[in-house]
Amino acid sequence: MKKAVVELASMIKKSAQSAPTYEGFLIGKVLTPPPEVQIGIDEGIVLNRSHLFFSASVLNDYQREFEIEGDIDILENGYQPFKAKGKIKWTDTLKTDDLVLLVPAGNQQMYIVIEKAVEL
Repeated sequence: MKKAVVELASMIKKSAQSAPTYEGFLIGKVLTPPPEVQIGIDEGIVLNRSHLFFSASVLNDYQREFEIEGDIDILENGYQPFKAKGKIKWTDTLKTDDLVLLVPAGNQQMYIVIEKAVEL
């Protein structure tokens, strides 16, 4: 039994040493927008739908609910109480040449598109 435990420990150690390490996020470039999305991450490496998960906020027609409450100055007549709630619908989506932030999954076969990226 002791020999089996030692062998198992050795296998786990070898597996851990060969596993890729997380190196942070990547910047990708949208080559083809959704729905048939393609994102390039290096010269010659192109990710497609089968390799990607998306944060909902980068997709077209994404909706979120909002609620605002406070005072607002209406036509200089003084502050009036203001309250509103509803939904905001994003009408933009990823476009060709947009830069995106990608986070690799643990197996580095899948990537999560978390947000658009911009250069200053």
